[in-house]
Amino acid sequence: MNSKLFYLLAFLIVLVSYIFSKNSKSTNMPIENIISEKNGVKTIEILAKGGYFPEITKAEANTNYNLQVNTKSSFDCSLALVIPKLNYKKMLPSSGSTIIPIPPQEKGSEIVGKCSMGMYFFKIDFL
Repeated sequence: MNSKLFYLLAFLIVLVSYIFSKNSKSTNMPIENIISEKNGVKTIEILAKGGYFPEITKAEANTNYNLQVNTKSSFDCSLALVIPKLNYKKMLPSSGSTIIPIPPQEKGSEIVGKCSMGMYFFKIDFL
C-alpha cells in the first residue's frame, strides 16, 4: 500500500470515529440532575469521556459552586482539562471525580472548559 493511500485511510478512520463520538452523546446522566445541593454546597456535575456532557449548563449567578468532573474509563483528550477563567490546567484521572471550586460569577458571565487540543468543550452560563 502506498503512503498516500495509507494516510488517507487513517484520516478517514479518525474522521468517522470523531463524527460517531459526537453523535453518540449517551452520558447516563439526566440533564435535570447535573446541579445538586448538599449541606448548602451547590455542585455542577460534568462527565468527561469523549467530550464533556452536558456541553452547556445554566447556573445561578453570584453563587458558589463546586464543579465535579466525573470520568469513567476515559482515555481521550477530555482528560487534559483547561479552564482559562479559573486558571485551571490539569490532567484528570481516567476514572474518578475531580472537584474544582467556582467562585461566584456575575450575571451574564460564562466559564468555558475545554480539552488541551480544543476539540471538546463545555460552557456554564450564569443567569
